[in-house]
Amino acid sequence: MHHLPDSNDPSRIDLQINLAWALAHYFRFDESRRLLDNLDQMVVNHRESMTRSAWLKLRVVRAICEAFAENIPQSMAIVQPLLAEVPCGDTWVDGLICNILSYCHVVNQRYAEALEVQRYMPCPESPLDNLFVSVYRAFIITQCHLCQADLENAGRYAESALRQAERYTGSQSTSGATLAPLLAEIAYEQRSLDSLDNLLADRLELIDRFSPPDALSRCYTCLARQALHDGVPHEAERLLEHAQRLAISRGWQRLQALLLTEQIRVRLQCGDYPGAEQRQRQLEQLAVHSRIDAEHPCQRAIAQHAAVSRSRLLLASGQAPQASILLAGLVTEQERRGDWLSAARLRTLWSLSLWKSGENAAARTALQPVLHLAEQQNLQRIFLDAGETLQPLLTYMDESSAACKEQGATQIYRVEQGVQGGGIPRQSESHDVHWGAQ
Repeated sequence: MHHLPDSNDPSRIDLQINLAWALAHYFRFDESRRLLDNLDQMVVNHRESMTRSAWLKLRVVRAICEAFAENIPQSMAIVQPLLAEVPCGDTWVDGLICNILSYCHVVNQRYAEALEVQRYMPCPESPLDNLFVSVYRAFIITQCHLCQADLENAGRYAESALRQAERYTGSQSTSGATLAPLLAEIAYEQRSLDSLDNLLADRLELIDRFSPPDALSRCYTCLARQALHDGVPHEAERLLEHAQRLAISRGWQRLQALLLTEQIRVRLQCGDYPGAEQRQRQLEQLAVHSRIDAEHPCQRAIAQHAAVSRSRLLLASGQAPQASILLAGLVTEQERRGDWLSAARLRTLWSLSLWKSGENAAARTALQPVLHLAEQQNLQRIFLDAGETLQPLLTYMDESSAACKEQGATQIYRVEQGVQGGGIPRQSESHDVHWGAQ
């Protein structure tokens, strides 16, 4: 493009838009913006030289660039009006509009709206007609199911889409880099460790290059937690540091915050309370202008990650009542937004904080919805990650409430089997409180 002269020729305009789109998917945002700015100026000076279809594509590629750069409100402002243009006569552009608007809704925890937008998308005859759009559509729909704690449908949808896409592309493709991390989180939660290894081991280079923020975070969170369970915390730290470097290079502060919470988790597990506090100071600095109720979804997420880690540190320092107050607000906020998987993980930590505060009945009430969800969706890590800390509470629930007996017994058995089989590290009383959230 640098060697081509400026021109109003439609084929050159199309080439420049496509290059900007590709650069956005390589997360080279400034380069993408420069190409788009150049075209925007041309539109101002020569509006008649650009077709309606090209103008729509230019706008939606700008929205994609800003969404992947985590400028969600800016992306929404660009793409929301474009939905009225669907179908526009170009199914690829239709797909880009629907997918990036849905993507923004997912980051904003508006899952019903994300799925509603997808109903506008004219389905191609086969995935090969529009493979990239089909894969991202599957990524968005799977994210909606997963965040709403519907692991069964999330897994079924992502697995089907990945199998269908790789029939055309093979296993070394952006399709796997996009969808495999979601399947890996499901495998981790349901303790399907062979599946976890198979999904990620041969795809890490592609995941590093092409995975959007949520896929990248799910990949490295699962790998780090598994390394922690395998007794190699230095490997967990290495994985998280690697992901952190990628997040910093791309300006993904939401992902930086999540990875810091995971590093705090690792350091608490290793008994390194000063090291955990040091990471928390970094996280608090990142969250200095963020609020749990912020309109900007990325700022909201950063504030939440900081609060979750703060609650773990409070628990580790024997301040369970303060932690339970903090966690109660986080659970309420996540449930209000319909983020049921995150809320369930937070409920597990909240119930532990209540239990350690001596509020046994409240702890039982807090954990009960998680037990029901676990039975429905085969959630195991949500309990196993809590280790021996959770076992007394489950025993209490089993003994004190006949209505809970079956679920309580099942989860107690799973925790005990995990400990006996080496699947759960035996934790000291002072540092076992970091498990069980997010």
